[in-house]
Amino acid sequence: MPPARIRLRIIAFLMDALLLFLVANFIILKLLFPEVHPGAMAEYTVWFETFILSLTEGSGKFPAMNPSLIDAMNDAYSIQIIVAWFYFGIGESFFNGGSLGKRTFRLRSISTITLGPVSVFNGIFRAGLKTILFFYFFPVLLTGALLATCFNRRKQAGHDLLSRTVVVDEKRMLQNSVGTL
Repeated sequence: MPPARIRLRIIAFLMDALLLFLVANFIILKLLFPEVHPGAMAEYTVWFETFILSLTEGSGKFPAMNPSLIDAMNDAYSIQIIVAWFYFGIGESFFNGGSLGKRTFRLRSISTITLGPVSVFNGIFRAGLKTILFFYFFPVLLTGALLATCFNRRKQAGHDLLSRTVVVDEKRMLQNSVGTL
């Protein structure tokens, strides 16, 4: 089974990240802030303008956020994490190992143990690892993923190795099988 090219995986992930950004921000701006933090957008606007002013003046003193704005930003960050984990978990577990980005490039995750679809547990586990590493350890994720893919023949990233999955290229699989006939 031919492993997916890193370039395609990155583009597919960026497509998914854009979709997740739009969905999460819709939830945050239309549901979370109006219901739970009604003054958050006004507070953020004032804080952001003060922040920009401090940058242009070169004072070196950045404005502090008030506690209610910090709570709103923490809640918004949590929503982004939940949306990402849910999206990737559903895609891995119930849609044949693929998100919309992966499906666009005919990529999918498979189990390295069964060479079949990823189990529900491993799909949710893989999605959780990917989400946590992306939201909490982005520079480490990028470096680790690139290093991991360079040192194994299946081109598995760190979350693939831990969840015992591999991302394969269905298009290259079909080309290889047609070429052998």
